[in-house]
Amino acid sequence: MKVLHALETFLPVSENWIHPQITSVPGVTPAVLCSHEANRELFPSNRMPLFRDPPPWRKALGLPRLVNSFAFRIGHPMLVAGASARRWRPQLIHAHFGMRGWQMLPLRRKLGVPMITSFYGIDAWMLPRQELWKTRLPDLFAAGECFVAEGPAMRERLIEIGCPPKKIEVVRLGIDASDFPVVQEAKAAPIRVAMMGRFVEKKGLPDGLRAVARAISNGADLHVTIIGDSTDEAGAAIKRELQEIARTPLLSDRVTFTGFLPPEQARAILRESHFFLCPSRHAKSGDAEGGSPLALTEAMAMGLHCIGTRHCDIPEIIIDGETGLLCDSGDVDAIAAALVQASQAPDIRTAHCHAGRTHIANHFSRAAQINALAALYNRVVGTSTC
Repeated sequence: MKVLHALETFLPVSENWIHPQITSVPGVTPAVLCSHEANRELFPSNRMPLFRDPPPWRKALGLPRLVNSFAFRIGHPMLVAGASARRWRPQLIHAHFGMRGWQMLPLRRKLGVPMITSFYGIDAWMLPRQELWKTRLPDLFAAGECFVAEGPAMRERLIEIGCPPKKIEVVRLGIDASDFPVVQEAKAAPIRVAMMGRFVEKKGLPDGLRAVARAISNGADLHVTIIGDSTDEAGAAIKRELQEIARTPLLSDRVTFTGFLPPEQARAILRESHFFLCPSRHAKSGDAEGGSPLALTEAMAMGLHCIGTRHCDIPEIIIDGETGLLCDSGDVDAIAAALVQASQAPDIRTAHCHAGRTHIANHFSRAAQINALAALYNRVVGTSTC
């Protein structure tokens, strides 16, 4: 089956979880339609067709590019690259993010093929607040054959914003646990806490760092590494806030900022860490996690003790008191208390870590995810009347 994957950029490091969906689904010959390319050395295409819309300057000059760029800017990327994609003759479009799904509607109509759209977070939480998307999303939900959610919380959110329940499929983001071996030898003191994510409000990183400071004031010996960085003005403000918190006396010489790292370097830091802290929360803009961060899944598979918040589908990963500890979003005192509790109870921590790795292996495997996608593709193509 030939599947055309549509996304804005192929591929940001922060969206690395999309790569196996494109390259690893059995029985699928993939191609990508995107607006930008990034990190090709990290995410090889293996000679997979890649259509740029608008194309690079060297691929289309003069009037064709001007016309195509105008079409792209008004939300209809279907001319130059769209024509190339049509000649490739896909049997299915898989759009990643709701914004891209809406942009693909004209191309879908041209091709006469079904379309699946995966929602991941900002598209389900922040977009529906914007007047423009209050009309666009109903069009997408009416035209698309299927909409993929990462978990039950995201499924409920899609229903809230108007997606017909019968069109929603839950396909969990999975990992290959063999890629994340548990460090067997004892890790040296002090206890190292890792947080990871783009510097955006929904990640709750300032809450997490304040909680670490409060836990230190209550006797926990903690050092923290923050993997990630800002990508815009709002993120730069969060970065300044984090740096200001890190300069407080309690955290002096206890905080390391790494910036963005390739996946393998980030995982190397996780392997040296004891805790993974995931303090996600709803942003004032409405933005939220789509399901649960894949970094949390990876950290649990590596045997880290995970502490997170009751936000979106994070409770699907962290089962409170069984695979880790959960707190309410924004409750810095509760997060600090969880850090102190876990740091002072190594036996409980060990039990949570063992149960967590088993939980990930049983319910969040990449093999199960890509097989579920293969079955979904076959079902949608087989029942479509496009």
